[in-house]
Amino acid sequence: MVMPLPKRRSIVRYIVMDLRNPTTRAILLIAVVAIGSFLVYAGVNGAVWLGSRWFTPSSDGGEMTWWLTNFFGVRAQECYTYFAIGAWVASAVCEGVGIVLVAHCGCGFTKIRIAGIGLMLFGTFLALEGFNTFDWMVGGLGGQPGKVNYFALWNFYLPTVKINGWLFYAGACLVPSYIGAFMASLGISRYVSTR
Repeated sequence: MVMPLPKRRSIVRYIVMDLRNPTTRAILLIAVVAIGSFLVYAGVNGAVWLGSRWFTPSSDGGEMTWWLTNFFGVRAQECYTYFAIGAWVASAVCEGVGIVLVAHCGCGFTKIRIAGIGLMLFGTFLALEGFNTFDWMVGGLGGQPGKVNYFALWNFYLPTVKINGWLFYAGACLVPSYIGAFMASLGISRYVSTR
């Protein structure tokens, strides 16, 4: 049932009151998942473009061994794919699912709520590890803090314009992929938790 628009009350109150309607909640969850999926797609494409050096089969590219610790080294292409992009997106998914588990499990420390807190802590670890790997492997594009590198976006078939490397790194790769994965996992896990 759709409520008529109130005469003297605000539109925000009307929308909040309409959230009691299951159809409105379903449409909102679908919109959150769709926007989140698009942001993940855009962020991962930006990350792959920024890390295109690591996907070429050359000695200083994808075939190079990237040492994560003194004793653990993998090919650079696998490191960038799994330990940078994969860990960054997985951290947002863990955070989204963890928030739903904590928020919808009642009061007290139940097993599900403790699992949600553990999942959020694991997501924080993955975010730190993913960002650190991103920063080491792609951070050179941005330059040093006082001296910023500029590069042209000819890969996107745009006119040759100079763009700040750090802003592109954060705005086209890190932020959209994290927020998108968080939104999509939050929407999907919220839907699953209400079933």
